[in-house]
Amino acid sequence: MSFNAATSPSHEGKLPTRTSYAIADKIEQDEEDIQYFNECLAASHKVQAEQEAKVQRAENKLRDKASLGEEAPRLGNIRGEWTLYSSAFLDLIAEDIKTDEPEELENFVAGSVEISQDLIDGLVPRTFPDVGVEFSFTGVHNEGYQFDLRTPWSASLDPVKVNCCVIGNQRYLQIDVTFLGKGMLKIAFPGSEFCENYKGWGEIVFVGMQTKTGAG
Repeated sequence: MSFNAATSPSHEGKLPTRTSYAIADKIEQDEEDIQYFNECLAASHKVQAEQEAKVQRAENKLRDKASLGEEAPRLGNIRGEWTLYSSAFLDLIAEDIKTDEPEELENFVAGSVEISQDLIDGLVPRTFPDVGVEFSFTGVHNEGYQFDLRTPWSASLDPVKVNCCVIGNQRYLQIDVTFLGKGMLKIAFPGSEFCENYKGWGEIVFVGMQTKTGAG
């Protein structure tokens, strides 16, 4: 019996099906999404690092003044709006951002701060505050954080230790806030607040840049 190759059930040269095209397209799209996500993450890291470097330079200048016995500059008006940056915080929450949602990394900032006399809450008695401070972090699902503060007279390398209230459940955390002058600050926050089960973050440091000066 002769065997006709032209009519045999061989799979060689089989045309791709609609399903195989769809799978190939999906793989290609996933690769593009991952590439774009990585590009956005790298760009966001660059922004965080630039702002952290500015604050580090201001900190170094203050340290140099102190070593020469020079008086620290007057702090000035801290009331208004601030933007927070943090490379460590970006690393932490990037784990939870899906690679197909890179827009969450576009124009990324770690959080925002508002400082105003109108925000004084009086939660901690006998502190005689002149401003209230409220802030929130990107991607952290709660109602924010608040504390009252007596504005330091001058810029300093020494942090102000404050009891910070987690708005909504009246839970308190101790954080360190350092006002470096020229519209710059640092906030050291317990890493467990953002990632309770992750042991690698003792604290996360945010740097803040004042974007708007307020009178209230």
